[in-house]
Amino acid sequence: MIKKIFKNWYLFIPTIILLMAIGDLDYAYYQILRIVVMVFAIIFVLILKAFKNVPLMVIMIIIAVLFNPILPFYLDKDVWIVLDFISSILFLISVLYIIRNKRI
Repeated sequence: MIKKIFKNWYLFIPTIILLMAIGDLDYAYYQILRIVVMVFAIIFVLILKAFKNVPLMVIMIIIAVLFNPILPFYLDKDVWIVLDFISSILFLISVLYIIRNKRI
């Protein structure tokens, strides 16, 4: 399992940047965050579709909509901190599910 985690390190990018977003960073970081998180959420939806994991697919679709940069949601900083933390945990769960069930 550890070898699979190191081999698929790039899947942890959204988790890491979401946890970093909990701090007080520049506005440009949050704009980039929206794009990266949305793209990874869409990629995860496609991967999870192959595994037929509908609950995680729905969660990733919600995250993609919530973080989309085209029609952004404007929420309080405190709300975003909670959403960033919850989303990072959901990404981590999805990554571990994908790595565990991936046939490499």
